[in-house]
Amino acid sequence: RKSAHDLFTALEEIQMKRRLSQ
Repeated sequence: RKSAHDLFTALEEIQMKRRLSQ
């Protein structure tokens, strides 16, 4: 089961990957 914290962490990870892509 995913908690809100896990969801937020995953979101932050995606943001980081986007920054690296740019």
